Amino acid sequence: MRQRFGFSCLLLTVTLLMLQGQAAVIRSSEQQAEIGLYWGPWSAWTNCSRPCGGGVEKRTRTSTCLVDDSSDGEGSLAQKNDVLCPGNSREYRSCNIQPCKDSTDFRELQCSLFNSEVYLGKHLDWLPYTHHDNNNTINPCALNCYPDGEDFYRTLSESVIDGTPCSDNPLNPAVCADGNCLVCRSA
Repeated sequence: MRQRFGFSCLLLTVTLLMLQGQAAVIRSSEQQAEIGLYWGPWSAWTNCSRPCGGGVEKRTRTSTCLVDDSSDGEGSLAQKNDVLCPGNSREYRSCNIQPCKDSTDFRELQCSLFNSEVYLGKHLDWLPYTHHDNNNTINPCALNCYPDGEDFYRTLSESVIDGTPCSDNPLNPAVCADGNCLVCRSA
């Protein structure tokens, strides 16, 4: 059993509803069976996002939702994109959780990749900005960095690399996946 932060971190799951602004109708399992809603197969797991220090693998599936689309009640079935099957469309799991030999903080490494870029007319040494305000308006899965010796921060990327920690709480570890902070489930 793999260990991270003192307990196993086997699988992270999140439901992502992507309907491009359409209203979604979520059906119960009984309704799902009655009208022919079903999930397609899971894709293969992706490669781990990190070689060490705790990465994320993910897989996806799509739903095919067939509903009665006839006005005469004859049972004509048609695929509907605005009906969602119950369940998750994406799954995440932790991988390569063994410590890295290099002790550099992973978020710090991501910030430092911007050191070679000119900002405000000069090269700056970027460091991770991980402070959170009381209103939770700072996304913990965005790459927020501040220049060494300066008193401002910038979001240098809308999302960090999957597997970047987003919680300092060892009792409730969480990592970023697809720009979302996901809590590890314990076994």
